[in-house]
Amino acid sequence: MNNTITTVALSLLAAASLTAQVQLTEYTGDALKAPNVQAVWQFKPGSELKDSTGKAPDLKLCPKTSFVKEGKFGGALKCIGSGPTDDKQQGVQIMDAKLFAPKDSFSIDLWINPDKTAATTGTGQYFLFDKKLYFYEREFEKANWDYCAWLSRSQDKYSIIFSLGFKDHSKFLCTKPIALPAGEWHHLAFSYDAMGSARIFLDGEALASTYYPDHGPVANGNYLFTIGDRVGSTHNSFPGLISQVRFCSPQADEYKGKPFFTATAGRTVFYRFEKDNKVTLKLFNDSPDDLTDI
Repeated sequence: MNNTITTVALSLLAAASLTAQVQLTEYTGDALKAPNVQAVWQFKPGSELKDSTGKAPDLKLCPKTSFVKEGKFGGALKCIGSGPTDDKQQGVQIMDAKLFAPKDSFSIDLWINPDKTAATTGTGQYFLFDKKLYFYEREFEKANWDYCAWLSRSQDKYSIIFSLGFKDHSKFLCTKPIALPAGEWHHLAFSYDAMGSARIFLDGEALASTYYPDHGPVANGNYLFTIGDRVGSTHNSFPGLISQVRFCSPQADEYKGKPFFTATAGRTVFYRFEKDNKVTLKLFNDSPDDLTDI
């Protein structure tokens, strides 16, 4: 990744063209056939446990978990929340630990809709997906495999946390607390480029990113890929609906990071039709590609 900061003078129109929006739509047709798309679970009536790409084996449905027709695109996984007083596995699982253990870059995106009970249910740690088990720091190897993501409740807001395991240690990317109102659908995406750059997206916009120097792919372990809950130990399922979960490896292009800019010192507001004025922007390339023809 060429992440050199460069100061340039260019029009706002040209700068805006560097940040194309993610298309938040149902995945159909060619979107299901791309070679890097390893699975898309859409939980559609009659095929709830099936992967829409046909590549992955059927999911296993865990207790206290159901499917509903009120998903973002017609189908959704429903968990009711869990914790120390109701410690039962929920969600769905792939029953082969060797699957969805990326040796390259990867991205996972999904739609979530929190239930009104999310404000009070369980421990306030709600797992979206897990293949790591240990979502906290531990020095032994089995605590530092693969990846997981969860919401951490703080009053009426949630931080989104993405953890990656590197065999002898783990890394954590956390967003600032944000509002995720009950009954509203939001799209979340998580990506890691296998070269140190991790990112979290909300509704198609980059929400948090970081770079870990001297880090390669995640370390693959022996835990099952689980959607909607932790893979084991004290369970912390997501109380609400999850719809259209996509796993890509290599990562989806739209989550590789993008060039972005900030205004430097000087004027940023101008009169209409004012002539011979420019805004100076600082351009940061948070993508794996070199920028050309600026």
